[in-house]
Amino acid sequence: MILKKKNFSIGVITPAEIELGRQILLGVKSYCDDHPGSRMMLMSAESKRPAHDLLWGVGGSVDCIITHLSTKEDLEYLGTFSKHIVCTSNRSGWLGYPAVLNHDHQIGEMGARYLLSLGYREVVFLSWATDFTFAAEREAGFTHVVKKTEASLEVFEHCSQLSLKDVASELLSRRRSVAVMAPSDLHARWFAQALSDVGLSIPEEIAVLGVDDDSLENSLSPVNLSSIRVAGERIGYEAAQLGKLLVEGAFSPHLPLLIPPVRVIERRSTSKLAVEDKSVVKAIRFMRNNLRTIEGVQDVVNYSKLNRRTLEIRFQKQLANSIAQELTNVRMNKTRELLATTSFSVKEISDLVGYSEPRILSVAFKRETGESPSQYRQRVLPGS
Repeated sequence: MILKKKNFSIGVITPAEIELGRQILLGVKSYCDDHPGSRMMLMSAESKRPAHDLLWGVGGSVDCIITHLSTKEDLEYLGTFSKHIVCTSNRSGWLGYPAVLNHDHQIGEMGARYLLSLGYREVVFLSWATDFTFAAEREAGFTHVVKKTEASLEVFEHCSQLSLKDVASELLSRRRSVAVMAPSDLHARWFAQALSDVGLSIPEEIAVLGVDDDSLENSLSPVNLSSIRVAGERIGYEAAQLGKLLVEGAFSPHLPLLIPPVRVIERRSTSKLAVEDKSVVKAIRFMRNNLRTIEGVQDVVNYSKLNRRTLEIRFQKQLANSIAQELTNVRMNKTRELLATTSFSVKEISDLVGYSEPRILSVAFKRETGESPSQYRQRVLPGS
C-alpha cells in the first residue's frame, strides 16, 4: 500500500558546473514547484566531501537523495542519511540502485543519423579511453547505426585533451571531409581546439558534434558547437517523482528509467553539407527555408529545374535517401524543435512545417519517431 506523504524533502548532489547537472537541478525544482510540500534541500558536486558535510544545514537527513555520485562506496555512505537513493549518473553503469539516466545508446544513434544526413560518408567517433559507461554506450549506438550503411567508420581512442592533437594530426594528413562525434561537449571543445592548432578548419574540412548543449563549453570553443540536447530537466523531474514514490512505499524498479535525447542543436561546427552535387544542396536549402509553403516533392523538383528522375538519382547518390524522405526528415526536425521550444499547438506546428492537417503531422511524427507529438513534448518538457 502506498501512503501519501504531505511534506517531502529532497537532497540533490549533482555537478552544477556541467550542463546536465544544472538541468537536473532545474528539473527537481520544477517538480517541487508542481507539488506543494516538496522541498529541494541541498546542492553539491563534490564527491570527495563527506556526506555529513554535504547534509550539514539540513539536520543530517532527508527523505530522498538524488545523486550524480557514481561509486558503490559513495552510494552506500549516502544511504546512512537516507534509505531512498535515486541515481542520475551513468558513469559507472547501473549499480542496482533506483536510477533515471540518459538513454546513451540512443544519443549515439541520433548523432550518427544526423551526421549521415548531412551527406558525410566518412565518420569518426572519439572514444574516451576510460571505463565510463555513458561514453561506451554512446559509441555503441553510433557504430550500430553507421555499420548499417556504406559509410566508412573509424573510432579514435583518446584519454586527454593532449592526446586529441594526435587524432587531429592524423586527420590533417588525410585532408578528406570527415564528420566527428565526441562523447560530450567538453571533448568536442577540446577536439575543436586541437583541429584549430593543426590548421584544420571547422566545418569546411571537419564537422564536429558534441553532446549536452553546454553553453559554457560552446562559449569556450573556437567555433560554435553543434550538440545533442539531452532531457536533463526531465531526468531531474522523474528522479524526484521516483523518490517520492519510494518514500511512499512503492517497490524499487528493477531497471533504470532511460530518458531519450531531445534533438540536435545545429550550429557552425556542422553547418556545411558534405554534398558535392550543387543541385542537391540547392534543393535541401529550399526545403529548409520554405517548409510552410512546400506542398510536396514536385515543388522541390520544380525549384531544382531538373526532371524528377534525375533529381531522385542525385539524392540517392549523395544522401542515400529519396527526395520525399529527405523532405520528411526536414519536417520532423523542425517539428521536434517547435515542440521543445514553443507552446504552439499541434495545429499551429502543422501549418508551420507544411502539413495541411494536424492529423497528418501526428501520423507522420508517430511513424518516424515512435511517439506522438504530445508524448514527445511531455517527455522533453518537465511537468507538462
